[in-house]
Amino acid sequence: MSGRQNGGATSEQLLAQQSNPALDTLATIGAASEANDPLGGASTFCTSNIANPIERTVHVSLRDTLDNLAQRRGAPTWAPSPAALKRIFQQTKFVDLGGKAERHGDMKSVVLHSVTLENATSDFPFAIGARIAGVDANTYTLNGEAFSHVLPPSSVSTSVRTLQEDDVKSAYEFSQKFPGYTADNLAIKGVHEVTDRNFALVAADHPICAAIQENAANLQTGEISMMPEGLVKIHSNLYKTMAPAVHAQVSSQLRVRDFTTAAVAFQPTEYPTWSAAKSAMVKQQQDAVRQSYKNEGVALGAATGAISNEEKLDCARVEATAGHTPHNVNLTLKYRYNFLAE
Repeated sequence: MSGRQNGGATSEQLLAQQSNPALDTLATIGAASEANDPLGGASTFCTSNIANPIERTVHVSLRDTLDNLAQRRGAPTWAPSPAALKRIFQQTKFVDLGGKAERHGDMKSVVLHSVTLENATSDFPFAIGARIAGVDANTYTLNGEAFSHVLPPSSVSTSVRTLQEDDVKSAYEFSQKFPGYTADNLAIKGVHEVTDRNFALVAADHPICAAIQENAANLQTGEISMMPEGLVKIHSNLYKTMAPAVHAQVSSQLRVRDFTTAAVAFQPTEYPTWSAAKSAMVKQQQDAVRQSYKNEGVALGAATGAISNEEKLDCARVEATAGHTPHNVNLTLKYRYNFLAE
C-alpha cells in the first residue's frame, strides 16, 4: 500500500503521512487484506456467473376435497421438506476422484434471476390465488388480496409467462467485491467479538472494513490496529457504531431470497375462506336444483311452494358431491438463479 511507495518521499512528507489518521487507517486495512485470512469468506464463495444461472423446473400440485380444505387451518401449502428443498435447488459437486459428491449453495442467499410459469391447470369451480416462493405478490383481486398468480375457474394454460424478473447486477457486483458475505451473515462471517476485552477481530475483506476505509478521515485510528493473519482489530464502540449502518446498506442494496422454506400457498380469491367458497358453490348448485323442480311443477300445473322429498334428496346429494369431489391445481415453474455464497 502507500507505505511501500514512499522511496522518494522527503522526511516532511513521511512525517505528514505518519500523522494522517486516514492514511493510517487505509494502510492498516490494506496490509491486512494482503495477509492470509482464515476468518474471511472468499474461500467459501460460490463462483457463480451472471450469464450462466442455475435452472430448475419445479412441479407444484394441490389435490384435495373442499370438505378437507374447509377444515384446515390456514392456506393449503405445497411445501417440500428442508432436505427435499436442498435436493431441488442446491448444486451437486464432486469433491474427489472417487466420485464423492456434496451439495453446495447457501439457501438463504439466492440471487433470483427469474421465475417463469410454463403451464397451469385448475379444475376448481372458482378462481384460486397462489403465493409463490420468490415471486412478488403483485396480482390483486376484487377484495384487495394480493397473489403471485391467479388461476381462473376450470382453466388450462400452456402459455409461458414470466412471473418474476429481478435486476441482479448489483448482487453480482457485491459478490465480486465482498465474496461470501450477505446481510444475514455480516455479524458472524469473518467476525470474532472479544467482548471481555472490548474489541472485535474482523476479516479485512469484510464490508465493515470497506466502510471504515471510506470514512477513515473521520475515525479515531487508535480504535483500529492490524493483527496477524489478515485481521483488523476494531474497538467494540466503533464496531457497534458501524455494524448497523453497514447491515442496513447491504440489506437495501442487495436483494437475496431465502429458499430454506420455499413453498406455494393456495386460497380462493373471491371468498375469505375455503368453507365460504364451498358454501357459495353448494348454494349455487342447490338453487339450480330447486329452480329445476319449480319449473317442472309449473309445467305440470302442480302447486308450487312445497318441497318434495326428491328435491330434498337431490339437494343433499349436491352438498355431499361438492364436498367429497377431489379438485386439482398444477403449476410448472422454471427458476433461474445463483447462490451468493456457498
